[in-house]
Amino acid sequence: MNTTVHYLETGDDAPLHPLFHQYEGQNTPQGAHIALRLDTGKIYADIDYNIGGGIDTDVWHGRELNWTINRNMTAAEINTLMDDLHPLFDKIHSLMTVEWDGSNHRGRYIDTNASAKGAELQEKIHAITEASDTKSGGVWYAENWLENTTDSQEDDDGFILAWTIGDHTITKATTRDELEAIAQAIYEEARTENVTVYRAYEHLEYLQGQI
Repeated sequence: MNTTVHYLETGDDAPLHPLFHQYEGQNTPQGAHIALRLDTGKIYADIDYNIGGGIDTDVWHGRELNWTINRNMTAAEINTLMDDLHPLFDKIHSLMTVEWDGSNHRGRYIDTNASAKGAELQEKIHAITEASDTKSGGVWYAENWLENTTDSQEDDDGFILAWTIGDHTITKATTRDELEAIAQAIYEEARTENVTVYRAYEHLEYLQGQI
């Protein structure tokens, strides 16, 4: 094959759901995709880094082809998907070339026959990636994940004195290091259920700010 899959890192120390990302100040997370670089034959998965649907230069000029995937997939699931699609990617790569047009290097099909075959292949890939899903617990925002295990301790006037989250307690005196330790415990416990908890530390800071 003329194409090579670049796998996402897996293992206990690697992110379980590596393509879930939300920029500070944004209300929704970024998308995710699998890409084929026509100039190098590289197949990889990544986050959609542009906010608001912008297009990367390589994609605009056809040097890279992208297909949207479910951002809640685990690294292992994405690696398996790339392996499954590898033969189709290799066929498309063999039908295309990157050439200088006087102003930019652009990707194109080698001829009209290749273009027709490539369009069919791209539709097959699109149908597979469009249906991509995860068998994991996915990614949860911390406030949602902790909702049923979070309780407040209040005084007679209704002012919050402390929060209990499972076996953990947060007061006004809880230090930053202690908050980080609680957040880490939340991340690790959720991972045993094949879940990534998003922004646990930030949520704990918010709760402490209510005391």
